[in-house]
Amino acid sequence: MFDDRFVASTLERESVADTSMNEVFAIPHTTTPIASRTAVSVAILRHPIKWSE
Repeated sequence: MFDDRFVASTLERESVADTSMNEVFAIPHTTTPIASRTAVSVAILRHPIKWSE
């Protein structure tokens, strides 16, 4: 579903500045518009991700 460029660009963007809005909401995205389409997903995780320290 995702190619290597998409994943690498998303991780690069996150390393520059985290994409969290608060402790429960984040919008990770790429540094450049390389996705073939735009979408929003929602996940409720049993083990939440710590977006920032």
